[in-house]
Amino acid sequence: MKDYRIELRWGILFSLISMVWMFIEKNFLNWHDKHINSQFGNHLLLLVIIFAIVYYLALKEKRDHYYKGKITWKRAFLSGAIISVVIAIFSPLTEYFNYHYISPDYFDNMIAYQTQKENHPMTLEGAQKIFNMKSFIMQGVFTSFSYGMIMGAIIGLFIRTKKK
Repeated sequence: MKDYRIELRWGILFSLISMVWMFIEKNFLNWHDKHINSQFGNHLLLLVIIFAIVYYLALKEKRDHYYKGKITWKRAFLSGAIISVVIAIFSPLTEYFNYHYISPDYFDNMIAYQTQKENHPMTLEGAQKIFNMKSFIMQGVFTSFSYGMIMGAIIGLFIRTKKK
């Protein structure tokens, strides 16, 4: 377990950052009510940026402190994969906290927006199937794991040290 302290710490840190970001979306940007039409694209873009920053810092720390400045792509990718697993494990708790405490009206607001928008409105039943706690917990686990694996692979290319 000692070998994976860095990955565990960064996985937990990412989960905390995502809760802080949700708070900012809800309370400062109004993306969960007044500006809900801006939420999806902006949220996705910023999520990718946050993933990239966290993975870069985590894998750089792993390279510099654990591997004494030298790391292969394979080791960097493995560390990224472990971070992905940690984030995926914490994802149900993060999603529950985000949508139960920070933004409890999010699902109702998103269902109303999706069923009433002018271009391609959803049916009420379709929106209810997508925008609910169970669906978002499942999406959160899958998304955090898959994005994390991709970020680990990409960032690993930049973090690896070249053979001389």
